[in-house]
Parts: sequence; structure tokens; C-alpha cells
Amino acid sequence: AALQTAQKRTCAEFVRSDTLHVFDADARHASKVRSAISDDAVATPMRGFVLSNELLDEFDPLRLRLFWQATNPPDVQRCRLCSSYREAYVLHRIDDVALQALLRLASKDGPAAADRLADAIRFEGRTLPCGLLDTQFLQRETTHLVESVTQQERNRCGTMQVCCAALLLAVDGLMQEDHSSLQLRKLAAADSLLRRYRQQLVRTNGTVVLSKQRYRELRRMALGLGSETEKALLTGGSQLPGRIHSDEVSLALSPSRCEELKGWRERHAERLAAAAKVRA
Repeated sequence: AALQTAQKRTCAEFVRSDTLHVFDADARHASKVRSAISDDAVATPMRGFVLSNELLDEFDPLRLRLFWQATNPPDVQRCRLCSSYREAYVLHRIDDVALQALLRLASKDGPAAADRLADAIRFEGRTLPCGLLDTQFLQRETTHLVESVTQQERNRCGTMQVCCAALLLAVDGLMQEDHSSLQLRKLAAADSLLRRYRQQLVRTNGTVVLSKQRYRELRRMALGLGSETEKALLTGGSQLPGRIHSDEVSLALSPSRCEELKGWRERHAERLAAAAKVRA
């Protein structure tokens, strides 16, 4: 309900003109959607639709991106290789003040218990993105970056000396702009990485990274306090002094994920190679 309300508010102009309809649907009863989108139900024929998942993220979808350099699309053999793919992760962050306020509002054991839970979530948030950077290449780049930042910037990140969330977002941003940065091993020599890292330090300041489990937990907690509180957590509102922010990052497949998807790559290699050739 909270996201439907936000969607209607964002697209208010089109809702008022009756050119956009926002309604709920359940994949378990998909046939019921027909009555809502049939020509008899709407004044004008439907031109298209957008599916938006408003569940509490109970499912863990797997999203892969096939990468290649311009004018050099992958052939069938390359489409079978793990190195040709990046897996998309959604990285959720919450404003620290919103985390503390939500936990205190929902706590049945008093503010002290809420503050202890907040400390535990903050500790998880500092270590979680470091695990996503656990590759030999990115560990090497982390060492190079530590040598480039100021002592004040190192102290800001505690014992890690580099703030992993900021580095993760900086590397992903550089990859989106120039995918060859990773392929050609030139990140360390690029001043743009340090610049992006510092930009992300500012952007992520005062926020706490959430694991998937914690994200679900906080959403349920907010929903238990009412739909307006849930809406404030997701999109902002007067009920909370901050909100959740989400970023999508694309990372190389881990060895375990590579092995897990081996059959899928074999089955779809020919189709993906043909599609890449068309896109190129």
C-alpha cells in the first residue's frame, strides 16, 4: 500500500488525467488482472504496463549482466565463461538517525535495548560491503587507495582504513562509465577512482548499510507501526527523520556462484551470443 501511494503521488498528473492506473495484483491469482486491464474496464486501450514488486522482498531474484567491449560482442564460448558476467546486487542503506528512531519507536524493551540493536546493525553495516570486495584484484586496489587518502579519511573508516561501501560504489560507478577499467587493470592509476571514492564518502556519510535480512526486518517493523511509517521509511515522511536509500552494483561472480550457474550458462550461451551480436 505504501508504494502504491507513492507511485500515485509521483505520477499524480497522469492519474488525474486517467491515463495511468495503479492497482494491486497477485501472481498467484494472475487471471484476476484481466478484468482490470480489459477494454471494458478502461476508457482507452491499454498501451503498456509496468510491474512493480511491493512485497517485502521475500524473494531473492538473480540478475546477471553480460558485458563486452564495444564492437566486440561475445561469441558462444565467451558466453559460457563466468568472466563475461556481472551479478547485480541491491545495496540498501538507511540514515543513521532514521535507524535509531525506528528501533526506539518499535522497541518493547525500552530505548537501551533499541540502542544495542542499532549498534549491532551498524557493526554489520561496516563489514558487509567489505565482503563484497573480497577478490584478489579489489583487495590490491584497496591497498593502493589506502596509500592515496589522507589520515583523516583513514580514521573516518576505523580499522578498515577504507570505507568499503564508498569504495564499492566508486568502483561500480567507474565500471558503468568505462568497463575496460577492470578488464585492463588500470583502476589504481586512475585519479577518477580516488575522486569517486571521495564523492561516495560524502554521499554515504551518516548512513548504515543493511543486509537483506536487516532490510526485511526493518520494513516489517515499520509496517507494524502503520502504513505511513512504512512509507516514510521507503520514500521519506514526517514519521521518521530519514529514510532508506538503495543502489544497484554489479560485481564479478564468486567461484561458488560461478559453479552454481554453470548449467544455466551452457543452456543459454547460443541465445545470448546471438542477442549480443544484434545489440552490437
